[in-house]
Amino acid sequence: MKGLVDTGFYGDVMVKRDVVERLGLESKYKRVRMLPNGVRVDSSYGGGEITTMNAFTYGDIEVWDELRLPTAVYTLIDVTAL
Repeated sequence: MKGLVDTGFYGDVMVKRDVVERLGLESKYKRVRMLPNGVRVDSSYGGGEITTMNAFTYGDIEVWDELRLPTAVYTLIDVTAL
């Protein structure tokens, strides 16, 4: 699954709900995010294993339904997840 690294994103991984459902992950916690334009956005998250370039870590997998990514990119990755 392709991801986009965003060094300005403070989190681990952000995806749309359909990705979480396909992977069978649970997102039972809630948080509020503040966008650069000042808009507050509600999101949910849960923990999961994150694999990048054959390296494994565990972190927050956050769900945001309004996430806009380029075609064929399914996740936003923070540099800390790398």
